[in-house]
Parts: sequence; structure tokens; C-alpha cells
Amino acid sequence: MKCSALQCYFCESGKSCAPTIENCGPGKDTCFQGVCSDPSYIQKKCMRMEECQVKRDSRAMKVTCCQTDLCNK
Repeated sequence: MKCSALQCYFCESGKSCAPTIENCGPGKDTCFQGVCSDPSYIQKKCMRMEECQVKRDSRAMKVTCCQTDLCNK
């Protein structure tokens, strides 16, 4: 069992992203990255895997869901 919180990159931006590192809170077990091309938008953050899968399944944006530190580069 891992004792420290998962770390993910965090940013919400229009066209570019200068991410910071976020320590994920309780229940947030996944690093998310979402990219839209039209209009250009990038989002990176911690979230629950179930929530990330819903976003991925919606196909509104290109989504990555991963569960290792800083994997949403």
C-alpha cells in the first residue's frame, strides 16, 4: 500500500499549459489529461478513475487516465 498521495500535473489553460504539481486528495486516484483541438484547450488534474473514464468515453476531448506519479505530462 502506498503511504504518500499520488502526484499529478495540474493546469487549466486556453492554448498552452505551464503545469504545477498537485498532491491528490482522498479518493482521487487518477491523473487526468484532457486536450481539445477546437477550440484549443488543455486540462491536467487529479480525479477519480470513474470520472476520468466518463470523460474519456464522451469523446469530447482526447483524454488520458493514468495512476502513477506525474504520468499526465
